[in-house]
Amino acid sequence: MHFAYIKVIIRIVMHPRNLIALTCLICLVHLTAQAQQLPIFTQYREYQSFINPAAVSSDYFTYEYNLSFGASYRRQWLDFNDSPRNLFVRGEYVGKTQGKAHLIAGGYFLRDDTHPISFNGAYGRVGVFDSFCHD
Repeated sequence: MHFAYIKVIIRIVMHPRNLIALTCLICLVHLTAQAQQLPIFTQYREYQSFINPAAVSSDYFTYEYNLSFGASYRRQWLDFNDSPRNLFVRGEYVGKTQGKAHLIAGGYFLRDDTHPISFNGAYGRVGVFDSFCHD
């Protein structure tokens, strides 16, 4: 019974059109894979205003905190010596005013070690937002 299945599989694989596809697949498998080593930001709340500079901290809208700090550290592939490491520290201040427009200011520090590419970055932002839906 199993021989019948094997014969069918061999007949399918040995068809000229399928043989070309199988040869291409085998050649692709033997190529060396190359990829970027850039930091990939996950959707954690620490990255919210870094990914979207127009975003206002959820701490302000949820708890009415006008000062917010946060930090995130991630190390991948722990068993390797030169494993990727990311550090992100943020701070944000929302200045409440008498009107509906509020001043927002913040800063970020980013440390990214991905070996062989590593960098540090310090970023700041200043803006005004209209709180027409939040009193």
